[in-house]
This record gives sequence, structure tokens and C-alpha cells, in this order.
Amino acid sequence: MSRANWYKQRRRRKRLCIDEELILSLVHEQRRMHPRIGGRKLRKLLAPRLRDAGVSIGRDRLFELL
Repeated sequence: MSRANWYKQRRRRKRLCIDEELILSLVHEQRRMHPRIGGRKLRKLLAPRLRDAGVSIGRDRLFELL
């Protein structure tokens, strides 16, 4: 692994960690209001707020986080 690749992966891992924290905080906020909401509806509700934050997440990755 080259030095540049190592630093690039390090930045990517850090960004993913921050993204996951943001997503989970938004999920907890929605689940307080709607405790029995499903994953697909949750993704649809959070999509505009995630887009504004510059976070893109797919259905499967969201399900893994949940």
C-alpha cells in the first residue's frame, strides 16, 4: 500500500465514522417520535436532511447501521 493510499483510506474511514454518527443521531430523533417506523420509511424521511448535510447512504448500508 502506498503512502498516499494509506492517508486517503484514513481520511475516508474518519469521514464514514462522522457520517455514521450523524445518521444515527437523526435516526434516534425520528424513532423518539415514531418508535415503530420501519427502515425504508425512515430512509425516506431522512433523505432531505442527509442530502443537505452532504451525506449519501444507500438502503443496505442504512440497514446495516440500524
